Amino acid sequence: MSSRNNNYWKLGLAILLFVTIVIILISLIKISITMQSLIAPNDRGLEQIIVGAHMRLEEAEIRIERLEKKNEELTQKLEEVRQKLEKWGIEVFEVTAYAPLCLSAIEGMCFSGDPSITASGETVIPGITAAAGRDIPFGTVIYIENIGKRIVQDRGSMITNYHLDIAVKTKKEALVFGRQELRVFIQRE
Repeated sequence: MSSRNNNYWKLGLAILLFVTIVIILISLIKISITMQSLIAPNDRGLEQIIVGAHMRLEEAEIRIERLEKKNEELTQKLEEVRQKLEKWGIEVFEVTAYAPLCLSAIEGMCFSGDPSITASGETVIPGITAAAGRDIPFGTVIYIENIGKRIVQDRGSMITNYHLDIAVKTKKEALVFGRQELRVFIQRE
């Protein structure tokens, strides 16, 4: 092939490439115009969708702020609970019951001296008073598993460490209660 023919060939390819590019551009312009004509009538709908999306976004931001505030409050309460729990010890005790106010109470076994007065000088209150060993100071608040809150106000000759005796109304209650191994939550100072 001659160089002249080769040049014509190159020119033809360049023209073909140019025409193809023009056709593609015209097609893209037509597609763009068609898309705009399709979108134009829906501009209001799109605008409403955008406004609605912005409103939902603002609502979500407000909810996030509320949740963050609630999270801060809960974190603070959790810290308070943690600090309160640090003030409590948990031990397993042998728990028994005694009834110093019962008419059938036996002096020396159920009480010493005045049956209505504890070793701390407080009045015996069934459901509140507890006797503990000397390792737990008078006035210590305890919570006994499945029993509830009691206050150490009394001692007893048979009461040793890890043993509690809770005041009940009757000797029958004390006998029914028997001896139980229970978890005891002891308030530390």
